[in-house]
Amino acid sequence: MNEEIVTVRYNVYVEKRVYVNQNDDDNTATKNIYDKMWTNKDEYMDAKPLEFEEPKIISRGY
Repeated sequence: MNEEIVTVRYNVYVEKRVYVNQNDDDNTATKNIYDKMWTNKDEYMDAKPLEFEEPKIISRGY
């Protein structure tokens, strides 16, 4: 059996509970969460995976 190593990139949809300001509407709350996600990415990496989509091989090697 011949085996090959490939690198795969895919989208992961996750679910996580976060705190938002009670007085913010949905659009404002969503924008605030989005603005913090990369800054606090370690806090968002422990989210529960819900769905995987679009696997794509981006490199191949032996």
